[in-house]
Amino acid sequence: MKARFPGKFACGPLCIFTLASLTLITIIAIASGYAQSIFFEDALIEREALIVNQTVIALAEHELCAEDFNNYTDDESQRRFERGFSALKNVPGVVRLKLYNADNVIVWSDAKELIGKYLPKTEAHLARVWAGIPSGVFDPAKRLSHAQDQLPNIPLVEFYVPIAVEGCGIASGEVKAVVAIYRSAQGLNDTLRHGMLLLWLVTAIGGILLFLALFYLFRMAYHRKREVENQLYRLSTEHERAEEAVIKARAKFHTLFDLIADAILIVDMNGRFIHVNSSACTRLGYSYEEMLQMSPADIDTPEYAAKVPERVKTILEQGKLVFETTQVRKDGTPIQVELNSRVIHFDGELAIMSVARDVTERKRMESALHQAKEAAELALAEQRQLVAMVSHEYRSPLAVIDSAAQLLSIKLSPENDTAPIIARIRRGVSRLTSFLDNCLIEGRMDSNALVLHAAAIDLYEFTESVMEGARHISESHRLIVELDPDLPLLYGDRQLMGIMLLNLLGNAIKYSPGGSEVRLRIKHSRQAFSFEIIDQGIGIPAEEIPLIIQKYVRGRSVASIPGAGLGLSLVSRISAMHGGSIEINSREGEGTHVTVIIPQYPAIDLKEQHQTS
Repeated sequence: MKARFPGKFACGPLCIFTLASLTLITIIAIASGYAQSIFFEDALIEREALIVNQTVIALAEHELCAEDFNNYTDDESQRRFERGFSALKNVPGVVRLKLYNADNVIVWSDAKELIGKYLPKTEAHLARVWAGIPSGVFDPAKRLSHAQDQLPNIPLVEFYVPIAVEGCGIASGEVKAVVAIYRSAQGLNDTLRHGMLLLWLVTAIGGILLFLALFYLFRMAYHRKREVENQLYRLSTEHERAEEAVIKARAKFHTLFDLIADAILIVDMNGRFIHVNSSACTRLGYSYEEMLQMSPADIDTPEYAAKVPERVKTILEQGKLVFETTQVRKDGTPIQVELNSRVIHFDGELAIMSVARDVTERKRMESALHQAKEAAELALAEQRQLVAMVSHEYRSPLAVIDSAAQLLSIKLSPENDTAPIIARIRRGVSRLTSFLDNCLIEGRMDSNALVLHAAAIDLYEFTESVMEGARHISESHRLIVELDPDLPLLYGDRQLMGIMLLNLLGNAIKYSPGGSEVRLRIKHSRQAFSFEIIDQGIGIPAEEIPLIIQKYVRGRSVASIPGAGLGLSLVSRISAMHGGSIEINSREGEGTHVTVIIPQYPAIDLKEQHQTS
């Protein structure tokens, strides 16, 4: 791990931490290494002592007798001692062997001059000898017995093995003795040196890794602390800026609050005004201080003041409420206002803010509009009555004219010059009758007096009747009918459906050149009928298509052609009454394709209505 130190490392917290942690880790590593070296040395010696102990006891059990310790000067005893411990001479590193009896007298040794001697020892040394505790590495020259026992001048380790030897005869008892084995510490020192090198290496690596880990963690914590301090500083700065912004916003709020033309009143949860703007004071005639001593009930008429608690409850439940009331000025003048009230937080507390708009003038205008509406509705009713009367008065003469013209056409021969005139008369009568029908139907629709009269319509017979009426409109156009085979019955209002198709065919004929083709196509699919009228006329500009469905609206390109602008409006409304829709596709100079979709069974169940009737 590579640690990156900051530029000012020598005088910062990281420097202090680095020096302190390095010192502490070094001390810990040295103390740990020293303690482990001692432990390692003791462990090696104890391991060697265990091996020596097991070996000596095994040899002593097979070769030694208790009598030999009493007669240790006999050659036979010495030979048995020699046979018993000669194998230990071949152990690598062994430089001296001694066998002590219970009186600490050497009864046998590989150094014959020591036999029978009592070597000086301290009490502590004697205790360790008979306890079988091996000595650590020692210098032979520093022993008390060095003058009598000239050991090699090299570091040695002394092992003691207490043994109990049974007698060879029947009367012999047990004899206790100690075997002392002196080994060179060279191999032990080499093992200790290599082990300690490995131990110090592991300790050093562990210390370095521990230091780097601690340094990394401390650096992260230090930088995080610096980041937190910086963030706290930024937050503090932002907080100060926010407080300044709040002060400015509050000043701006009060300025705007007083500049608003509508009266603004803020009421606390105790029902007292806690803030009002200048407009409220000016409108009601009270000073600001006087307003803060009042409540909404104090400025309302008694009738509306009684409703204040209920309205406050509604505002608190719904969060807002718009209602009208009548406030009273200080001089007693009533003011009609519209209050838009809602729950807000004002200075950390719940409050109700109400914006009071003076609607006195609006009420006056609403009253005037209401009177005008009533007058307009009366005039419209009179107009509808007039249209109905005119239609009734004109329909009888027109029927007489059409019948007379039809009788003349029958009596006169086809070659007669008056035949075209009679045809023109009949077309004019048909057009005027159709116009009157449109006016009557439109008036009844506007007054919601029109009710569908349901009936099952045979489209084959119905189409022939409609086309007969269309032929009276023009004899020069080629009228083509295309009907799907096996068309089912359509349930609808026969009169309204006829007016709808005649208007569509009439428009197609009116806005198409003489001799052109006008096609009526009726299809049935998915429980609905489509009525398509296709012409080869002047077409309709794309931007005018959404407009011409509206009543009395006509396209600019047909301004020179007579018309009232009722046809497509009636078509749209009749199709809607049957639960249908209308679609117009047209391009200027290429003709128009109008499609009306009518459900076989409209939204109101005309079939059921027809059956019950």
